[in-house]
Amino acid sequence: MKFRTELNMTSENLGLDHSHKLMFLGSCFSENISNHLGRFCFQVSTGAHGILFHPEAIFQALEDIVNSKIYTLADLTKAPHGWVALSHHGGFTHADSDQLLRSMQELILESHSLLKEASLLSITFGTAMGYRNKASNSIVANCHRLPQQDFERGLSSMDDLLESARKAIKSFCSYNHDAKIILTVSPVRHLREGFIDNQRSKSRLILLCEQLEKEFECVRYFPAYELVMDELRDYRFYDEDMIHPSKAAVGFVAEKFEDFILSKQAKGACSAILPFVLRKEHRSIHENMDEAEKRKAESDNQIRLTLEKSYKF
Repeated sequence: MKFRTELNMTSENLGLDHSHKLMFLGSCFSENISNHLGRFCFQVSTGAHGILFHPEAIFQALEDIVNSKIYTLADLTKAPHGWVALSHHGGFTHADSDQLLRSMQELILESHSLLKEASLLSITFGTAMGYRNKASNSIVANCHRLPQQDFERGLSSMDDLLESARKAIKSFCSYNHDAKIILTVSPVRHLREGFIDNQRSKSRLILLCEQLEKEFECVRYFPAYELVMDELRDYRFYDEDMIHPSKAAVGFVAEKFEDFILSKQAKGACSAILPFVLRKEHRSIHENMDEAEKRKAESDNQIRLTLEKSYKF
């Protein structure tokens, strides 16, 4: 007897392996997947703007990376707690505007170079509920605790979402001709917006992914939202806040993501290095710092040798 409904995944596989570079943009769920692949020594990177949730903010960030945007003081806003960048995650704040600009510029140049070499760009949308800065009339990535009256909250229209998406994807495809794009919707529920608005938001994001997959040959949809909501479908797969998927749920979706993008050889390599990855991550109260560093170094060497053997480098 089956105690859950199983989602039928497409048999199509992108055939990627450890020689390919992968970039992840979007919500914290995207970061969870990239961290999972990073554990298994894949060449992963995240965007220069930090965690982003709204498609318009994500696609603006993508355009900034593609165009290697030069940031100036006009791109910053003075807040009571320091200078902030409304186009970036809340962690981008500093008392010194020059220092913040230097940090942003270094990251954008690094991401620009990495994106050119990427075989895969994975984008995870979190919400279609956006906060529009009244002064610039643009959706912000983060409000940075600025006064509420500076922003207008609203559910973005499909026309606005598609307009920003089409423009950014065309720019990306011109910059990197060979990369594939995977779009996915985060299963993390944005209940601060309310149950009804959260569902309307997620529905709009799923429709956005569907339309972009139809329009762009390089775009694929990965059903992370459906895997958690329809296949796992139980609060035991959530953290204590009953909003974020648990570690087990993230691991389950990450394995499905592996099946979606990795070649059989790459999957075999992951299985082969798993014992050494676990040994490297193990923490023992009985070893000192030197012994721990030695264990990690030995594990890294075993991982390298195993990968070379798996791919016969």
